[in-house]
Amino acid sequence: MRLSYISNNLFNLDYSFDTNIDILGMATSNYREEDVLSFLSDVKFLEDVNNNENVKALIVDKNKFTKKIRSDISIIHSENPKQDFFHLHRILAENHLYWENFETEIDSTARISKFTNIPKKNVRIGKNTIIEENVKIYPGCIIGENVILRSGSVIGAQGFQFIKTGEDVISVYGAGRVVIGDNVEVMNNSTIDRGIFGGDTHIEEYVKIDKLCYIAHDCKIGKRTFIISGSTIGGRVEIGKDCRLGFNSTILNGIIIGDRVNVSLGSVVTKNIESDTKVSGNFAIEHKKFIENLKLIR
Repeated sequence: MRLSYISNNLFNLDYSFDTNIDILGMATSNYREEDVLSFLSDVKFLEDVNNNENVKALIVDKNKFTKKIRSDISIIHSENPKQDFFHLHRILAENHLYWENFETEIDSTARISKFTNIPKKNVRIGKNTIIEENVKIYPGCIIGENVILRSGSVIGAQGFQFIKTGEDVISVYGAGRVVIGDNVEVMNNSTIDRGIFGGDTHIEEYVKIDKLCYIAHDCKIGKRTFIISGSTIGGRVEIGKDCRLGFNSTILNGIIIGDRVNVSLGSVVTKNIESDTKVSGNFAIEHKKFIENLKLIR
């Protein structure tokens, strides 16, 4: 969609020039090819804005920053950039401009417990998928073939996303989806949140998620990754293929983990991890260093 369409039909914008926008999002996030509209209310994020080539439009205070922002970014003037950004996001979500509504599609070979209710719109369930009793599936879930969702699992929940603006607290509507690839298994009482700004939380093929795990909004979990019981993955985390997260692992928001990474039980990951690495500890470091440090204090 164009800024001109948004301004003429949904929400009046005072912008410097017209440009295309695919989604709204944070300048600190990673994107593929999307054109992103973001906001800037704190100078400490200015470098993130200028370094993120996906940012094509920016809501800012008209008295700040405009001379320091990259010239190919359309500037949208506002007295309260954060509040207007999240207000615009809700308008786009309520008008179904992130993705189109569709009638729910369930393959005839899928086996769904009579104790699980499937929404009438915006769910797709593939061949030979098994959904046990008391699974909660929200609108905006695309579930592949040969998937198993064990009882008590929650797919497509609203994420924990709240923004303070002065004395007010805004609940940020989750307008994205959950996309689950073929041959994924989600065990009992695990939760996967939907994306926030129209993007997807994406669980790729053959991922196995143990009991009592939590995957927050907009995460990308690579093929054949195992996530063991009690693990918590913050929003916008990207995990590569063939990884293993041990019992009670915690992954900070926005972390990028490469392929074939092994996160030991109880680790707290606060920095990106390169492929073919094993990490341990709180805060997590390379496993051999962790063991060496442990020997020094024993």
